[in-house]
Amino acid sequence: MTLQNAPPGFDDSDHDKKFSKSFKHMVATCLVKDPRKRPTTEKLLKHPFFKHAKPPEVSVKKLLAKSPKVWNGVKTLDQFDEHIVQSKKLIAEEEASSSQYQRGISAWNFDIEDLKALLSDDDDD
Repeated sequence: MTLQNAPPGFDDSDHDKKFSKSFKHMVATCLVKDPRKRPTTEKLLKHPFFKHAKPPEVSVKKLLAKSPKVWNGVKTLDQFDEHIVQSKKLIAEEEASSSQYQRGISAWNFDIEDLKALLSDDDDD
């Protein structure tokens, strides 16, 4: 049916009146049947609908702010991410400290004979 009929579009119902003319025009240009006649991405981005659109993060924040449960979840995830970053930093610091400690221990001499020789050398002085 899509190949035989006209492409879908907006009608004049109350439901479709909530969309701006700019949005309706942009959708109509995207639904042109002949793909060669459809606008390129570059041309679409120059369309007034996109030129006057707010940055996506603004729209997403507005949508999420209307749903407190979701918005609180997003804030919780942000806090969790920050906690993970801080934890990774602490772990890295602990590993570096532990590595330095182990290098120090590995330099210790536990050979009793060597220690006795060192002590006897000191006694000779």
